[in-house]
Amino acid sequence: MSAPEFVEGVLYKRDVVVRKCESRIDSDRKIKNPEEKRRYVDLIRNCPHEEIVFSPFGSGWGRSPLNPKCWLTKDGKPICDGPLNVSGKLREYRGY
Repeated sequence: MSAPEFVEGVLYKRDVVVRKCESRIDSDRKIKNPEEKRRYVDLIRNCPHEEIVFSPFGSGWGRSPLNPKCWLTKDGKPICDGPLNVSGKLREYRGY
């Protein structure tokens, strides 16, 4: 998912991010595993921060706004703590 609606380094309201990501999942038939992507968006939705910064890294999934690792707090810290486990596979959250 390219992210023309999000600009790197810009602060966004978490609820706006969630709405845009859900809309993209609903409208883009090319998204693989949409239910898994919804669970990632749920991690963003449930983070305790009302404002988050888009901070993509690398390429591919590392640049997707659906990826919780692409979102940081205003202080540059990960929005989620602990491992990401939405598909039954444990993925360590390293705070990229």
